[in-house]
Amino acid sequence: MSYTEIDDRTGAGDVRVTESRGWFSPGRIINLVLGIVVLVIGAVVLVRTGVDSDLAHPQTTIFSVPQSGIIGLAEVIAGLLLILSSLTEDARPVAAVVGVIAIAAGIVAMAASPTMQDDIGFGPSTGWWAIIIGVIALVASVLPSVWRVRRNVAAR
Repeated sequence: MSYTEIDDRTGAGDVRVTESRGWFSPGRIINLVLGIVVLVIGAVVLVRTGVDSDLAHPQTTIFSVPQSGIIGLAEVIAGLLLILSSLTEDARPVAAVVGVIAIAAGIVAMAASPTMQDDIGFGPSTGWWAIIIGVIALVASVLPSVWRVRRNVAAR
């Protein structure tokens, strides 16, 4: 929120105009919360699976979603990008890009063969997880900001 105070002294008399402007962006808050959740889940995956030469194995399961270290690493990066995109209004397109990439990755994950799923370390439910994250990020990134302007004019 930003507040601006303007003093306008006219020849007819002193007038004080106080203007307060504020905005509220539900999309940025949703992306901030989503980014924190995805970052924490990715960090838990990395702690459980470890970061070594083979990020595809071992796998762990979080909320019935099988994930490997490489999926956890992708979640950490996506979570950080979502958090960073929620910091300013100008960075909202970053959340939209993260959402589109997550949706595409989820579709590819669901269409992948069992061999590919085992090689990378995920399952079909991981694809649904990515699609859900992507849809939430994409929808939140296009939600409009709510602007409020209040102006008080008072004679001195």
